[in-house]
Amino acid sequence: MIIKFKHLLLVPLFGLILSSNALAVVLIGDTILTGTNGLINVTERQSEIGLEYALDIITEPSEISVYSFAVSTNTAAESSFTVGTYRRGWAGEQLTPNAWNTMFGSSVGLFSSFFAGDLYANYFKMMDGSSITGASDEFFQFYHGRGFAASQFVALNANNGVISQSLRTANVPEPAPLALLGLGLMGLGLMKKRRK
Repeated sequence: MIIKFKHLLLVPLFGLILSSNALAVVLIGDTILTGTNGLINVTERQSEIGLEYALDIITEPSEISVYSFAVSTNTAAESSFTVGTYRRGWAGEQLTPNAWNTMFGSSVGLFSSFFAGDLYANYFKMMDGSSITGASDEFFQFYHGRGFAASQFVALNANNGVISQSLRTANVPEPAPLALLGLGLMGLGLMKKRRK
């Protein structure tokens, strides 16, 4: 069987397509935002309505009570696709960095200290309901319509003290897809040069 050079050049492009599709599948599943102190994690789930959040108090039984929390995003809330909650007695809203700094800058901390590089914080707070405890966590009761995952979080107690916040991770591109793209582009260039 004779394999032509131009057919070999298509292999890296096909591999890039496969790796891109695999990445898309991962983004549709759950994303766990890990707390720095091992007390709380937030799980983000992409669903039909957009993005749903569940707060998980890891150490159980525990005396931890969460009265509010915020998850950052780069997707603006729209009037018909808002930030909200199914949990009775709780409310949700989206805050800009300026709104966050006005509300919490002097007590909790500046927006940039929790959500550096992000554009908004989806803020959920207890109004007249019950706090989130180990007995009432792990339910997807909070949402951001048309939101996308890959965020940071901070969880607060009754006095707006920080219980936990997420680790900031850097997005590092995978070397294999970049190498495949480079090989594919180089191959296309060689094919064009050979035709001339």
